[in-house]
Amino acid sequence: MPDSVKKLILTLLPALLFLYSYVFGFECVFRRWFGIICPGCGMTGAVRALLALDIQRAAACHPMVFSLPVILIYIFMNGRVFKNRYVNYGILSAVGAGFLVNYLIRLGILYWGG
Repeated sequence: MPDSVKKLILTLLPALLFLYSYVFGFECVFRRWFGIICPGCGMTGAVRALLALDIQRAAACHPMVFSLPVILIYIFMNGRVFKNRYVNYGILSAVGAGFLVNYLIRLGILYWGG
């Protein structure tokens, strides 16, 4: 499969899932199966808030929503935005760490009264 088709699928699939959830009220499968939130829970609400230009609500729904443009740029640039691969790894690691920290904080607040 050509890279351009892979990039298109990686971009359109989340967009189609978002559209489906927006229209039909899609529930998080991870939450339904395991009974706990997933690292991406709240992202749909955050994107909806961004589309409505409500930055504060977007950050409250999922603070990592602001990393979505970075992720899309890396997808379209094949992970090579900067010449130095360690800079690329560092930025993607920071995004991953942000998701992890956000997830752990939300788990603590929701399930352990943190």
